[in-house]
Amino acid sequence: MLSAKDGEKPRLSHICVAGAASGAAQVWVVCPLELIKIKLQMQTEVKRTSSSRYRGTIDCIRKIYKTSGSRGLFHGITPLLLRDTPGFVMYFASYEILLDLLSQRKSRADVGPLATVFAGGLAGMISWFSTFPFDVIKSRMQADGNNGIFQYRGAVDCFLKSYKTSGLRGLFSGLGPTLLRAFPTNAVIFSVYNFVSNLFIERSITLNADVD
Repeated sequence: MLSAKDGEKPRLSHICVAGAASGAAQVWVVCPLELIKIKLQMQTEVKRTSSSRYRGTIDCIRKIYKTSGSRGLFHGITPLLLRDTPGFVMYFASYEILLDLLSQRKSRADVGPLATVFAGGLAGMISWFSTFPFDVIKSRMQADGNNGIFQYRGAVDCFLKSYKTSGLRGLFSGLGPTLLRAFPTNAVIFSVYNFVSNLFIERSITLNADVD
């Protein structure tokens, strides 16, 4: 079973499996939304009179579907899968490992707020750093063709051309601000998650005690 009793530490292997599954599953929802977001953000490069210009989210979806079908809405999904499947494993696994290093916990309730802040923030940074080149490739593929000219034939072609023009450093372009965003964002996510989880655990313990 991939579960642990209330309050107990989950097994690392279970966390990795759950992380990989959740990362791969959410990609199918995220990919079309990230594609539309990037297409709309790249509007400044498209002339106002161009037929490829989008008037909004719905118009963007309609035009992508009209020219490429439903498959077009999942353009860039390969690097996104390569980013998020291992990325979610790194995210949740590193969080649990860091919690063990930063606190002497025997259960979830033993974790202090400061340990949660640092473990959550660092886990977010580790996750992004470990898979960032795939995010760069994904973004370049999804932005490709916005001016009517396509540069890349696929994920591998995008990687080879990016590496040829910018080297390894180019595959980490934008990493700095991403890491600066990752720490506070994920520190807040895990802090709130643990706080609410502990409230439910305490409530469950109290209710069980009242029943006994």
